[in-house]
Amino acid sequence: MEAGVLARLADAGWRAGLAAAVNESPAALTERIEGLEQRKRELVEDFVTLGLSREQVQVGTVRADEELEAARRELEAARALNALPEPSVRDVARWWDEAPISARREVVGIVLDHVTVAPKKAKRVRSDPVQDRLTFFWR
Repeated sequence: MEAGVLARLADAGWRAGLAAAVNESPAALTERIEGLEQRKRELVEDFVTLGLSREQVQVGTVRADEELEAARRELEAARALNALPEPSVRDVARWWDEAPISARREVVGIVLDHVTVAPKKAKRVRSDPVQDRLTFFWR
């Protein structure tokens, strides 16, 4: 899997697509997150001062939480993208070797859609390594 991740990180076309998918800069995303958190605080204040119903506050809070989660995921992607070196296999491989596991996980989450594991060919076969049964689906 590591080779697949590194190949995508070194591919200039793939990275351009990823950059286009990140709609806002980290600073703009941080500002949007702060605004959403402020909106949640204001909902509680409006509940007390304006007499909003519990249902109105709950609906507003759920919606704000959903938007916060999406904005935080996008911020993680933007930060991970900004941390990556320019697309050369050598630089990306060096970055991968030196990156903390948390940064590697963020990057894998960006480049890998999902993995399927095929069943064993026979129930009693011991020499059916799991890595031979993995199929990676890349973004």
